[in-house]
Amino acid sequence: MILRKHFYRHLRPSHSKLPYIVSSPITSSSRTPRILPADVLVEEERIPGYRPEFYYPAKPGEVLNNRYKILTKVGWGTASTVWLAEDLEK
Repeated sequence: MILRKHFYRHLRPSHSKLPYIVSSPITSSSRTPRILPADVLVEEERIPGYRPEFYYPAKPGEVLNNRYKILTKVGWGTASTVWLAEDLEK
């Protein structure tokens, strides 16, 4: 369990009484991920106005800069996509 008290102290006014955030350890599932066909739209690709030319076409298994292996997409927002990568030099 991780307590994230100090990080949020900088984001909130001192008079605010936000609760502490407690998170559980991340566990991995034993299921093998399945690869979707390229013509199947997922998540942000379904949003009207999505423009794929504005984003790097990252693919799980791809190695960036001969060092970082892309593992999976963690999330996305209006201006970015977040990917989990493994540092192959550590």
